[in-house]
Amino acid sequence: MEPKARQIHELSWWMATFLSCLAFLTVLTGYTQPPRQDEGAGAHIFQLTIVALAGALVVFAATADWSHPLRVVKRLLIPAIATVLAFAAVWYLEHVRDPNYVGRLGVPHPKAIAKPSFAAVTVRSISSSECAVETTSASNCDGGT
Repeated sequence: MEPKARQIHELSWWMATFLSCLAFLTVLTGYTQPPRQDEGAGAHIFQLTIVALAGALVVFAATADWSHPLRVVKRLLIPAIATVLAFAAVWYLEHVRDPNYVGRLGVPHPKAIAKPSFAAVTVRSISSSECAVETTSASNCDGGT
């Protein structure tokens, strides 16, 4: 491998390692904050680091010495582990720690679906008058439909 290509390869490995660790640390900062409705700056920083990481990995693969593939794969262990940990931490934040999170499809987490309160269930079960039938926000006893 040419010296210039080797330098580019080394730089791309350092960038991949740095960016994957930065992505993981960015997600970890989300654990220090209470759950929010908005993604916040941390999510955008995470997304940008993942895009930059993809670019660094492309350069790393393009400049790698593929006559020794095991050596190339071994060097990717640290960035790979940090990236997997970052995505696992994001999943935990969105699905376990914050059950009110609404995903990209607009479907709330099953734990976030509202259940009727005990008082509402009790009133509904013991009430048998016409006024107890749910219709509109207008008064039920005034004939609202």
